[in-house]
Amino acid sequence: ALFGESQSRIVVSCSKEKLSEVENLIKSMNCPYKKLGEVKTNMEIKNLNLKVNTKEMKESWENGINKHFN
Repeated sequence: ALFGESQSRIVVSCSKEKLSEVENLIKSMNCPYKKLGEVKTNMEIKNLNLKVNTKEMKESWENGINKHFN
């Protein structure tokens, strides 16, 4: 899945089985990239600097503007 961010940045989510294939595709296009973390079975994204519940992230993304103005 692709999620638009800003300034030509995107977040790519893929299964572990497809990670090598996705990385090879990105490298073949000479695009810089960084693996941010993994989505675990408890629905959290974890790496050394981030621990975020994916349900909370989705809710914030879907309702952030409404919450800001209400």
